[in-house]
Amino acid sequence: MSELVSICVPAWNYYGHGPRLIREMFESFKIQTNKKFEVIISDESKDESIKDICNEYKSIFDIKHMFFERDPSLSYAHNYINAEKHASGTIIKPLFQADFFISENVIDTVIKTHERNKICWAAYRYDHCQLDGSSPFNDRIPSYNPNVVLGVNTIGAPSACSFSSEIKEEMDTNLRMMLDCDHYFRIYNSYGPPIIVSDECYIRNRISDLEAKNERATLDNVPFDINYIVKKYNFKQNGYVDLNQSPFAGHIQFW
Repeated sequence: MSELVSICVPAWNYYGHGPRLIREMFESFKIQTNKKFEVIISDESKDESIKDICNEYKSIFDIKHMFFERDPSLSYAHNYINAEKHASGTIIKPLFQADFFISENVIDTVIKTHERNKICWAAYRYDHCQLDGSSPFNDRIPSYNPNVVLGVNTIGAPSACSFSSEIKEEMDTNLRMMLDCDHYFRIYNSYGPPIIVSDECYIRNRISDLEAKNERATLDNVPFDINYIVKKYNFKQNGYVDLNQSPFAGHIQFW
């Protein structure tokens, strides 16, 4: 079977920056040497500005846009899961709205990585920049560690990863901030560690104070998340991970 990458993007207004960020993301798709990809946009916006941007690029690559109405009390993961459910590719490539490709070889490398390793997940070298896309910094090579589930996230955001479509582990929507850490932990337990691709920098993650405003995805949710995870896996009893290694250890309750 020929591989197809489904780039799954949970989109929203992003305090007025949403349409610009989507356009800049699409521009990074145009430079890809391998065109075997589709783009799935699950859009929480209340207007059609992001949809209009999608329509501009539909003649260039395959875009599926759908509106998604999420209960504000629910995790943002529901929007990403909606995008993934509409994917038809053999490889799932998450990409959060503020992030973009900086290498022309992203799609080609993702496909070759999965062709060599079959059912797998992979993490790619990435860096960061400001909201306007300037001043790249903090070039990172991902790695897996057993305490990732406790918030010691040495892999990075889901934008730095890809997953075989056969992997059916979904994000736990009970979590607000540590969804990716929990997700990585469960995938590791079922499929082993990620393939690390570090020959060049592939993804750029934007860092902005606006992220802290994004509904429930703030540090205020850490006490709930860390205690939910510790209880979910009975970590206090089984000793599988070292709770003292968590940057949020001070929030862990003893019951």
